[in-house]
Amino acid sequence: MYIDVTSYLNSTMPEADTEASSSLDQDDFLQILVAQLEQQDPTEPTDNAQMVDQMTSYAQLEQLTNISTAMDTLIAGMASLGATQAAGYIGMGVEAGGYTVAKKGESISPMTYTLGSDAESVSAYIYDENGDIVDTVILGSGQAGSHEFQWDGLDYNGKEVPDGTYSVGFSAEAENGDAVSVSTSVTGTVKAVFTQDGTIYLKLDDGRTVNLDNVTSIAKGNQTDEDDQADA
Repeated sequence: MYIDVTSYLNSTMPEADTEASSSLDQDDFLQILVAQLEQQDPTEPTDNAQMVDQMTSYAQLEQLTNISTAMDTLIAGMASLGATQAAGYIGMGVEAGGYTVAKKGESISPMTYTLGSDAESVSAYIYDENGDIVDTVILGSGQAGSHEFQWDGLDYNGKEVPDGTYSVGFSAEAENGDAVSVSTSVTGTVKAVFTQDGTIYLKLDDGRTVNLDNVTSIAKGNQTDEDDQADA
């Protein structure tokens, strides 16, 4: 005798549990298989081929579950290993893709913006931690390549803004009005390493954070490898 899986589950499981899960785990599958054997008609036992198919399905389910568990363990292990290796960056200077500047008193961290092509006009927009724009800086024209940006820490009215981390966005236009691509990067000395949702972040000495995957160069102290090569 063959037992319909859906009917059996609906008759043996509480309604709340049925609604909470739409898939079968190993225990559910085994429970159904045992119940089928217990309730089969002695005069019409379960077909051997059908039983083999069900046992094969159970074995495949168990294998997939074990693979999933192993993958979760592997991913967690890799994240832990990555964080351990990243700890070697502490005390080193890094350059990474990023768009924030930190203000502490009169000290404001610089950042770099890179133009994909020559631009007739370039502007920088400063946002506070709430996402509100506090200042716009007109930078004028710029050639393709990298340029340093140093904000003065003042808002629209020329008033000094509170200490904290600010985001900077750039817009650039070519002479014909077409948009010019702009990428940004930040530099700083790594103070700490932490993970969040499986992603490894580096905390810089000025409080900013950068994704480890976005790091483009590292060096001892505050200078990057590219700077060292330029001095050589």
